[in-house]
Amino acid sequence: MIYEHDVIFVAIHMGNVMESTPDYAAATTITGLPNGNVDRVALRVDPLNWEAEVLNQLNNTPTADISVTTIFNPGTRNLSMTVTADFFTALSGDYRLGAVVVEDAVTGTSSGYDQYNAYSGGTVEMGGWENLPDPVPARQMV
Repeated sequence: MIYEHDVIFVAIHMGNVMESTPDYAAATTITGLPNGNVDRVALRVDPLNWEAEVLNQLNNTPTADISVTTIFNPGTRNLSMTVTADFFTALSGDYRLGAVVVEDAVTGTSSGYDQYNAYSGGTVEMGGWENLPDPVPARQMV
């Protein structure tokens, strides 16, 4: 991934067995798919414009340098997280940090794992999604 040290992509599932109601509620600015947010500044960005918005945000000086350390116990599935913010300037106001825990490689075989595909049959190249059906059957999802 080009921006692997600067960007974290998070997919929020809606309308399938992988939907997490608290996650969806936290993403209230996402009102339709496909679209996304970049840095909680550029809201409702079409995927075709994501890279331009990411580059725009990467050119801005952040308010703080954020670091995260985690300890995960696979036996208990407990996660401990420490988040540290080193601010570049004094701030006043109401600032908040958000944390998202993601899980990769979640798969299933039932139709509940089928994935909505807004790009199906489209003329815009989207990493091959334009060549897949809508919905994409669970057996084709990785």
